[in-house]
Amino acid sequence: MRRGWIGGLGLALGLAAAGSVLAAEAPPANPTLVAHDYVARDGGEARAQALRIDRLDVEVDLRGGLARTVVTARFLNPTRQPLEGDFELDLPAGSVVTGYALDVNGAMVDGVLVDRRKGTTAYEEKVRQGVDPGLAEVTRTGAFRTRVFPVMPEQGRTVRLEFVTPLTPDKGYALPLSTEPVGTTSLVVRTDRAAPVEARAPEGMALKWSRGQGGMEGRASSKGRPLTGGLWLAWAPASEPTTVARHKSGELFVEIDDAVGPLAARAARPERVRVYWDRSRSRRDDDLGAERLLLARYLEAVDPKSVDVVLFGDGRPSVTSYDALPEDAPQPAYDPRLSVRADAAVPRDPEDYRGATSLAGLSEIDAPRADVCLWFTDGNVTLEEADPKRGRCLTFTISSAADADAGFLSVLAGRSGGGHVDLRTTTPEAALSRMTRSGPRVVGVTDTAGRDLDYTVLPTGPDRVRLVARAPMSGEAVVVEVAGGAGPRDRVYRIDRASARPHDAAGALWG
Repeated sequence: MRRGWIGGLGLALGLAAAGSVLAAEAPPANPTLVAHDYVARDGGEARAQALRIDRLDVEVDLRGGLARTVVTARFLNPTRQPLEGDFELDLPAGSVVTGYALDVNGAMVDGVLVDRRKGTTAYEEKVRQGVDPGLAEVTRTGAFRTRVFPVMPEQGRTVRLEFVTPLTPDKGYALPLSTEPVGTTSLVVRTDRAAPVEARAPEGMALKWSRGQGGMEGRASSKGRPLTGGLWLAWAPASEPTTVARHKSGELFVEIDDAVGPLAARAARPERVRVYWDRSRSRRDDDLGAERLLLARYLEAVDPKSVDVVLFGDGRPSVTSYDALPEDAPQPAYDPRLSVRADAAVPRDPEDYRGATSLAGLSEIDAPRADVCLWFTDGNVTLEEADPKRGRCLTFTISSAADADAGFLSVLAGRSGGGHVDLRTTTPEAALSRMTRSGPRVVGVTDTAGRDLDYTVLPTGPDRVRLVARAPMSGEAVVVEVAGGAGPRDRVYRIDRASARPHDAAGALWG
C-alpha cells in the first residue's frame, strides 16, 4: 500500500491544524457547499450560491487510538438550472483521506484522487462534454474539496468521504462542524472500549451511549438545526499497549502506544547528521539565510561527530562528508567547526538554484547510516510522484516558502517521529528547541527473529512511544528498539492475532 498525493500534497496531512472546534469566535462554515450556475460559464459571470445540506451523516469508529470516519453529505439544488457544486470539509488534524464517492444514477461510485493539474483538465473536458465528472483534492490548509457536475434542478447529489485520524493526548479528535440548518444530522461513534469515551457533540446534541458489538456505541441526531461546535473525542490510553487490526486488504497491522518512563535529562548526541539541501529553481525566493542560520545553530547545539551534506535537484545528488577533528589534533588553517564547513557546502547565490526537483537517487546514497536527517526543501517535487522512502534516521523537514507542501513534508518527517518546521511561523529559537529536545524515540522495529519491520511513528505524549507496523508473517511478538526512555532499550510486545477485527486506520497511516 502507498499513500496517494494530490498536486504534490500528500493525503496524509501530517501536522496541518484543523482549527479548534471550541473557539470563542464563530468558526468558519464547515462543511461548505457552494454552487455555480453552469449555464453561465460560457456566456458570462457565473453566480455563486450556497447549497442547502439536506442530510449529513457522520460515523466514527475508534480502534485503539485510531479513528476511521465516514462523512456522507447530500445537498440540494433548489433552482431551475443545472449547477456545478464545490463541496469542502475541514478535516481533523493529522488525517489521511482513504476514499471518496459520488452518487451516479442512484448508486455511490468511488472517485479517484489524481494530480490536481491533470484532474482539473479532465474535469473541464468532461463538463464541456456533458459527462458526470468529479474532481477531488486535499488543500494545503487541510481541507477535502470536491467539484461535482451536474447538480440537476430540484434534485440533489451525495458525496461520501472516508478518512482516518490518529488521536493525540493534547488534541484528541476534533472534527469542526458549523452550518446553517441541516435537514437531518446523524452522529454515530463506536469504540472498542468497555466504557464510553469522553465526547462533545455539536451544540444542542448529546451522544447517548449503549453497549454495542465489541464495545460501546454513542448516537445523536437532529432535524432542521444548525451545527455549531463540532465533534470532539478525548484520547485515552488503551488498557493494553498493543492493538491489532485487519485491513480490508487482509493484512494485519499493529498499533503500539506505550509509556516508556520519564524523559532523559538531555537528548542523546547524534553521531552522524545528514543534511539534504534542495537546490532546485523553486527555492530561489525562499529565506535561504534563515535556513542556513538554523542549520549552523543546530550543528553547534548537538555537536555531532560527522556531517553529510547532500545537494539534490533534477540531476544526480552529490554528497560531501565532514568529520570532527579529534581534540588533540593540531589546529588547521581553516575553521574546523562542522557548522562552518556544512554551511560552506550549501549554495548561497540564488542563481545557483536551478532546474526541477527530484528525489531520485537519494535512497541509494553511499554513506554510513545517519542518526538525524535534516531536509531543507519546499517539498514541491516536480519530476516524479512524491513518495519518500522510509528512513531509519530521526527526520526534520525545514521550509521557508509560502507555497511549501506542508502535507508532504509532515509525512516525510512524521514517519520517523520527527516533524516539519515552517520558518515563516516558527522562531529560530522555537525550531531549535523542538529539534534538540530530549525524549524517547523509536529506533527500529523487528520480529523476534531480528528481521526489520516497516513502521510509521505517530504523535503521542512526551513520555510515550507510538507507532503502527505491519504485523510479521510469523511469530507472536514484535520488538521495538527505543532510545531516550527509561527501562530496557528493546521492548517486546505480544500480538494477539485472534483479537484482530476489521479496521483500516492503522494500515492507512502505515502506508
